[in-house]
Amino acid sequence: MSPVKVSLARLRLHEAYTTMRLLFPHGSNWVGAYESVARNKARALRQLVKSWSLMLFLFLLMNSLREGSNISLTIGDITASIPLPYILAISAVIYFLSFIAFIQYWLLNSLQSQYAQQVKIHGFNHVLYPALTRDEEDLSLGLPPGLNLFLKERYPFSKIAETIVAIVFCVLVVPLVAFSFFLIGTSIDLTLNHTLSFVEGLSVLLAVAVVVLIPLYLCIYFVPMPHEKNTEWIRWIFLYDKYSRWHPQVEKWVQNDGVFRKVR
Repeated sequence: MSPVKVSLARLRLHEAYTTMRLLFPHGSNWVGAYESVARNKARALRQLVKSWSLMLFLFLLMNSLREGSNISLTIGDITASIPLPYILAISAVIYFLSFIAFIQYWLLNSLQSQYAQQVKIHGFNHVLYPALTRDEEDLSLGLPPGLNLFLKERYPFSKIAETIVAIVFCVLVVPLVAFSFFLIGTSIDLTLNHTLSFVEGLSVLLAVAVVVLIPLYLCIYFVPMPHEKNTEWIRWIFLYDKYSRWHPQVEKWVQNDGVFRKVR
């Protein structure tokens, strides 16, 4: 049997969709399901913005208050110092959590798109629906309109507008990449030019490891990987449990597996 290539992100999206189908049975409450996804998507976006804001604060903290291998703050005659390696380790963890928040936002956006495809009503725009029905900040009305079948553009102005929006959002990637180089560069500087204790050196090592492992985590999560069907579980747990007495394919399964698996 040839392996099936599927990504962890696709599996997680499938789990979310099947869970939503149990919470909101198909066709019974589309509005409730869609609003639930939209509400969680807005919450995920706020969480993502908070993590980015915290990263900016830590960058300013390390860049402006650094004195050697410490972060020092002087108020009057009182000076408070924190070893910089500890701040680096915390910054690396927050940096990783920001990507987790981005993955959550991406999955909820994909789940919202799946629900949007279930409703095909003339004149209904699922993108504008949350902006028009929920009392929260939403920029959907300021984005370029979708396809209009009654009008045909003589010039691709909508495509140009969509490209501009995409470029602006891609600019957000630059600070994320720059922050990773800042963390690694600061870690190298501390290691080469300052004397660190064992705990401080371990904190620097862990910070670098977290930053380096983030691209690997993203590849593992989004790149389709080969999977094999769990035939035993499908036969003897999932399908066999559907019948109260005896599954009609049991004899064939016993011949293929060579053993009868008692599941009840």
